[in-house]
Amino acid sequence: MIAPILALCASVLQSDQTAWQPGPALPTPVSNNAVAALMTPDGPAVFSFLGLDATKRWDGIVARSFRWTVGDTVWTELRPVPGPGRLAATAEGWRNRVFLFGGYTVARNGSEKSVPNVDIYDPATDRWSRGSDIPVAVDDAVSGVWRDSLIYLISGWHDTGNVADVQIYDPARDTWTAATPIPGTPVFGHAGVIVENAIVYIDGVRVNPGRPRFTMEGSSWRGDIYPSDPTRVTWTRLPDHPGPALYRAAGGWSGIGSCSRPVQTIRTTTTASVTTRSLRNRALPCWATT
Repeated sequence: MIAPILALCASVLQSDQTAWQPGPALPTPVSNNAVAALMTPDGPAVFSFLGLDATKRWDGIVARSFRWTVGDTVWTELRPVPGPGRLAATAEGWRNRVFLFGGYTVARNGSEKSVPNVDIYDPATDRWSRGSDIPVAVDDAVSGVWRDSLIYLISGWHDTGNVADVQIYDPARDTWTAATPIPGTPVFGHAGVIVENAIVYIDGVRVNPGRPRFTMEGSSWRGDIYPSDPTRVTWTRLPDHPGPALYRAAGGWSGIGSCSRPVQTIRTTTTASVTTRSLRNRALPCWATT
């Protein structure tokens, strides 16, 4: 299948500087894992934590951890995440460590519980430590690092429903503060990224009062962070992207030159599609199909 590519742009942009390249497969199949990248003394590395194995059973939720140093031919298994395995956590790399946030556990009877865990992995020692708990435990949230200083958690699921909370973690101080909540429908399984002072997220799943209980939420939002007060976020509704709403996609960004100014590209990826969004300065962008 040729995946559709969507471009969110303030002007016509062309990006032929990047291409997908195959990497080694994980040692074992896993889904709903948390993934983060980090620059290490050995070069850029990708980390995979937790997830559901091929059994797709409650007891197939694993706490296993893996690392792939870009250029290596295999993944290396690491010390497992402390505590029981869980799903739908989110991870971010920050200053030589990886921070693993939240997720949920599943019991034998199928009951689910959002966890407030902040687990911190040090690749230099292959050891874990514990950070301060998330004030509102969430899973299937969007996370992002702002200015190499703060980590934001945006919306997500908490035990019995979605929350509009935007929670900020200061990894240097191991403290939490609350930011301006999202004004849109709270969601889980959305995709997003932080680029400079802008949070961008799309889609996810909302909760309905009737039947069906869960429905895809096709919307796109941008939040501008005030550098003088990072708890203040001004939210703006963006144009909806073409095509169906996405669930549990992945977000990331890279700089792409256009004219005389840099352009940030945000990609959300599922097994069926690749969505590329480009933001230029503070202008409200538009969607185009490429």
